[in-house]
Amino acid sequence: MPTERYRPVVDRWLKRIAEVGLAETISEITRPDVQLINPGQTADLQGLVARFREVERAFPDAVVTVDDIVEDGQRLVLVVEIRATHLGPLRNIPATGRPVRFGMVFLMYMEGDQVARVRMFPEFFSAMVQMGIMPEFDAGGYDAGSQPAAQA
Repeated sequence: MPTERYRPVVDRWLKRIAEVGLAETISEITRPDVQLINPGQTADLQGLVARFREVERAFPDAVVTVDDIVEDGQRLVLVVEIRATHLGPLRNIPATGRPVRFGMVFLMYMEGDQVARVRMFPEFFSAMVQMGIMPEFDAGGYDAGSQPAAQA
């Protein structure tokens, strides 16, 4: 039988995030020694706070909807949808004023009710297309059976 041990925890997080923002809430919901463990990227609590502050400046009107929660022992997976408007700079990308909608998956390793480690999987390609940073994908122009052109 599936458990929902973390559903009330996630609901509490979302309420707190709505009240004060993600960057301010992150230290409340994570262990002090939390680690971001994405391949090629690492961050501690200070790095996560800085990253989320940047995202909040870029998308100050963001609305996050939890689409799915999966629990497996101490592992917690959140599948979310983010709707926002790109109103501030994001890295070296100036504000476009365009609306975006993209998914994100968080794989968290819990200790009690706090996140000890986290991996984040943002679906930024479609957000970049929606912001006009990347061209749209041409679904009809790709032939999976074709061979790459030979190089001279």
